Amino acid sequence: MVKLKSKKMEITGRVTRDATVNDLAGGKKVVNFNIALNDGYYSNKKWVEQTSFVEVAYWLSTGIAKFLTKGVLVQLHGRIEPDAYINKNGEPKGVLRFTPKANGIRLLTSSGKPAQVTNPPASTPSPSQSNSVPGEEDDLPF
Repeated sequence: MVKLKSKKMEITGRVTRDATVNDLAGGKKVVNFNIALNDGYYSNKKWVEQTSFVEVAYWLSTGIAKFLTKGVLVQLHGRIEPDAYINKNGEPKGVLRFTPKANGIRLLTSSGKPAQVTNPPASTPSPSQSNSVPGEEDDLPF
């Protein structure tokens, strides 16, 4: 039997509801949110949708919570752990809990491309503050 030493993975899914910041004992805070992972398969020449839900706990900073709103596409890199519990009705349930690494959350747009900043800077530098050389054009598309 081979035992895996690493449970690290990368997943991409949509946030199912706005993230919450929870205060814990000892002054610690955690950002909790859930994501939906959509997949599917063909069965008898018909596409069958399959959705899995993953609970996410981010412990490093609460500032990300305001960006984790319902419907946002996120890419997560970290580790995943299975967990089991008994619900309010006394039924056993299973869940996957994901813990992203320090730089393990990447916000994506609905198209799956990196989000672009849409607000212009508060002020643009004057020509004397610019780092460009007069007469040279920057031909980069970004």
